[in-house]
Amino acid sequence: MKIKIFTWVIFFSLMLSCGNSKTVITESGKVYKVDGQNISSKGKTLTQTLPEEKQENIYELVDEKEDRLKRIEEKRAEFEEQIEAQEEIISEAEARKEKIEDELDAFNENVERLIAAKEDYIELKKELNEKRKEFERLKKQGELSPNDIKDWEKKLKKLEKKADKALSSYQDKKI
Repeated sequence: MKIKIFTWVIFFSLMLSCGNSKTVITESGKVYKVDGQNISSKGKTLTQTLPEEKQENIYELVDEKEDRLKRIEEKRAEFEEQIEAQEEIISEAEARKEKIEDELDAFNENVERLIAAKEDYIELKKELNEKRKEFERLKKQGELSPNDIKDWEKKLKKLEKKADKALSSYQDKKI
């Protein structure tokens, strides 16, 4: 975009500096200013004193210069179109990249949740197994009253439900 503005500024300043008159340099290095049908050099009008062949040569140079400027402008326009097309491609690629990055972030979050759910299940299962062993040991040793046994069984059922819920949560989050 900056290049486009810069080239337009240069082009218009060239056009304004020349106005309607055109400056040409002949092969011999002389500088002529052509304004319509008037040819001048160093501020003096030479249209009447220059031979017709020389005038035609100068007019041809003016035409060549205008053609060259036209080709330059066309080429500049081509480059600007190519730049705009590439900027559009870049913009679309950046949008796709952002979408993919968002998908990756969501995927990573799901993986983290899956890992956390798995760890929760493992911890609850470990705790449940430890409590069962302790309950069985105490029960074998006869240290539990019938009320204690009921309390332990309730506690174990709660832990079992928590472990089942954690397992279910883990299975729901699988990718």
